Amino acid sequence: MFVPGCVEGLEVRAIPLAEATDGHFELLLSRARQPLTAPVAQVGHTAARLYYVLNGEIEFDTGERGVQTLIPGDCVYLPAGRVGGGLYRATDSVLLEFWARQPPADGLGGEHTVSVVRAAETGYTAHSLRPWLRRRDLGVAEASRGWLHVGLSVCAQPYPGPAGPHWHSFALHVMMIVQGFCQIEYAHLGAVTLIPGDCVYQPAGVEHDVVMRSDDCEILEIIAPHPD
Repeated sequence: MFVPGCVEGLEVRAIPLAEATDGHFELLLSRARQPLTAPVAQVGHTAARLYYVLNGEIEFDTGERGVQTLIPGDCVYLPAGRVGGGLYRATDSVLLEFWARQPPADGLGGEHTVSVVRAAETGYTAHSLRPWLRRRDLGVAEASRGWLHVGLSVCAQPYPGPAGPHWHSFALHVMMIVQGFCQIEYAHLGAVTLIPGDCVYQPAGVEHDVVMRSDDCEILEIIAPHPD
């Protein structure tokens, strides 16, 4: 549910991710109920930030990459310490914001970089693990030196059915349904049906199986591989 935010005309929906991850990660959706023009804070945040446009048009200052006009499917990654933020938002624009405490650069092979990836310039390619899926990389893995992996998956062919119970060892695994629906069977919860806007946080080691997925299902995934 969206509730009034701290900016007039802006509604927010907080996903309870911070509590589940001891404050290391935060996730929220914001929706503009009227055209918004807001100044960019001229300070660098202590967290790395990911912005993904779900609906409408947003004018965004990315700092070193300049002002960018973003539309649905566009994605911006800002490392910790970088200045950036929204300048203008059209009515009913919806923005996903993901914040994460960034580890030291010396453990990641170098400094993180600002990334701007546009839907019109990045197509879907074969999924490395699931032949019935196609995946669109949002450029965050390269910009963050492999610290975060963010992408969208869509069905390339009808879902073949359950692959069998399995689990992951990721430090973080978040999934949000962008369109369509899917059903996931959890050993401790049973079957959970997810529709657009629904979000799942799967801790490492949780057994699950995707038992159903609509042909138009599109899922946004944010993954932090285990540091080991």
